[in-house]
Amino acid sequence: MKTLEDLNKLYQSLKIILTKIDFNSALESVERLKDEIEVSVNSKLEEGGYEPVVIYKHLAREYSSGEKFVLNLIATLLIKKPLVVFLDEAEHSLHPTVQLEFLNFLKLLKITFNLDTQFFISSHSPYIIQSAVNSEIKTISLEESGNKKISVETLNWNGAEPKVSFSKLNYKIFDIPSNEYHSELFERIREISGSKSIDGTNNYLKDHFKLKMVDNTKETLPVYVRNYIHHPDERSRSLDVEKLRNSICLLEKILV
Repeated sequence: MKTLEDLNKLYQSLKIILTKIDFNSALESVERLKDEIEVSVNSKLEEGGYEPVVIYKHLAREYSSGEKFVLNLIATLLIKKPLVVFLDEAEHSLHPTVQLEFLNFLKLLKITFNLDTQFFISSHSPYIIQSAVNSEIKTISLEESGNKKISVETLNWNGAEPKVSFSKLNYKIFDIPSNEYHSELFERIREISGSKSIDGTNNYLKDHFKLKMVDNTKETLPVYVRNYIHHPDERSRSLDVEKLRNSICLLEKILV
């Protein structure tokens, strides 16, 4: 087992919100199976040339459920050294900021303690999924039309996207179309078209991709949806989920 200094360096590098836990003290207490854990946080003060030690005591019963989950996970990994760990809904009770750092936390644990553990993580958290964008992500779904079958899709993100938006994640992973994702795609189309006006973008879509006009208007579906999003008070337009989804599909095909 690594030293207290190694654990503290690991913990500090994560910058996780759980700022008042000394992991090694907690682990030693867990190993001794004590119900009460006292954590000491040493803080050196430089004022006046003094270096007094400030002691902070934290009892196990005062931990949040998220803190208990993290401590239990660390103890399990370092004591049992499992080869395979399945984490179902890993985001449970974890603050969103912690969720964003959770995968990096597991990677650093493996490196710091030379663990051979393989993690299988299921999650509905866009924060955890966003932190895994540069890795391989698989979506598993059950198709219930006709004969039921399980389909697995591997999502390979474009390397030009260092940070995938939550709206894109929610659509690609959870099949939730949104105005935000449509706007994101539409702006990329405007940049490609080189047009500074909506009418110019509309003509670009019509001329280059033969898109039809919508509901007796002079607008292609993406422009129609864009105008509804930006001008929802105009009663001449209506927007449902199906139109939004179809427009997103069109824009994605154009941008491929």
